[in-house]
Amino acid sequence: MASLRKLVESAFVGYLDTLGLSATVYSGVDADTKDAPAVIVKLAQATEEPQFSGDYKCTVEVSCKSIAADGDTDHDALCVAVRDALWDSDLPAYLQQEQTGLRVFGLAAPHQLNFDVDGDCWVETQTVELWCAAHEFAA
Repeated sequence: MASLRKLVESAFVGYLDTLGLSATVYSGVDADTKDAPAVIVKLAQATEEPQFSGDYKCTVEVSCKSIAADGDTDHDALCVAVRDALWDSDLPAYLQQEQTGLRVFGLAAPHQLNFDVDGDCWVETQTVELWCAAHEFAA
């Protein structure tokens, strides 16, 4: 059995990998270095609602990380491609296709965008909230 974190992150990574992005896509707990350009998916929080239901409201952070010296055109293109994918109304279906055992009920609006600098890299983080349930997972 996989953890809820692993199921959700794997679904997002699998979906984003299908887009042919100009960056490597990682889950938040990968041991990889995550050198830019990169897209990093992290399940930041999951709250069971209502209690003992097995249904979770999940907050997922998807960060686009680009080397500033490469120019803002590449960074903007990466961020727009990821943003368009995350704002697709069919995202719940795409996530379910990518991860067996994960059921996604819907998305919350609005999405949130945060901007930061990490050393010589630009980072744009998009926060997505979704409601989901896993058929089998280890807490």
